[in-house]
Amino acid sequence: MAKRKDAGKKFRIIFVRHSLTRIFRNLLFATVMVLILWWVAPYTPGFFRPPNDIYFLWAAVLFMVLMIFSLFFRNGSFVQARPQHLVIKVPFMRLRIPYDLVENVRMVVFKDLYDKKKMTWAQRRFLNPYLPRTVVRINLNKYPISPLLIQLFMPNYLILPADKGKGFVIYTKQYLELSTEIDSRLNAARVGQAEPRKKSSDDDMGLEGFFDLDG
Repeated sequence: MAKRKDAGKKFRIIFVRHSLTRIFRNLLFATVMVLILWWVAPYTPGFFRPPNDIYFLWAAVLFMVLMIFSLFFRNGSFVQARPQHLVIKVPFMRLRIPYDLVENVRMVVFKDLYDKKKMTWAQRRFLNPYLPRTVVRINLNKYPISPLLIQLFMPNYLILPADKGKGFVIYTKQYLELSTEIDSRLNAARVGQAEPRKKSSDDDMGLEGFFDLDG
């Protein structure tokens, strides 16, 4: 039990939850429309008369499967500050970030990170309600894996804009607690890296390595 507690709290990523909820609603609407088309297909001329109306059923089944996946992954995305690394979990990706790649963590207003003029219409529509909210900004000196691979699996609203540096943007209700926990783990990791150098030597190099917590 102590090991589980030491692993850190899982903070749900609200962005992903709301995004998948929206996808679920769109898929539900699409499923209903496809089923209506399947129902009226026998009474209309064209390609989709029976037996080709089966394509509508296949599409409905596909949409329903995707709906199930969206519900399954809806609450599965989180950020967790573990003792040795930071974990960011999104659908189809679990990213582990060693603390030596983390520069710092900050709480910022979401609108300060993005220029609305550069957003697409779809981005503005989805992100506009969150722009006044406080988010956790995790600044990195480099990404743990290829940025292209991260962009492939991770929504762009979780990734810090390129003109702001490298890192991630996390929106969670417990943003203060998350920021504090990451900062605590980060400081503990830096002290842990510095302590062996202090113990190995009493010279100036050893002392400098111990007190230089930003290095």
